[in-house]
Amino acid sequence: MRGYLRLLEYTDISPKQRQYLQAIERVILQTYELIENVRTLRQLSQESKTTLSLDSIIRKAIELVHEQAKHQEFQIRYQGK
Repeated sequence: MRGYLRLLEYTDISPKQRQYLQAIERVILQTYELIENVRTLRQLSQESKTTLSLDSIIRKAIELVHEQAKHQEFQIRYQGK
């Protein structure tokens, strides 16, 4: 996904579009980090055989990126518990 965004950087885009690309790239990096954290938690939960609720973790991750997304006109939706 990041590769396609990088290709767009080499096209003739406006400064506003470039800002959008940078915002998208930040969100993608944060999403990768979230996915890696979930993988780690899943692995830990399998090792310890403990029930794990990801709802609070997902909500905290959304809180971290919510303001950035709002300023960049992105909308984040999550329907958890």
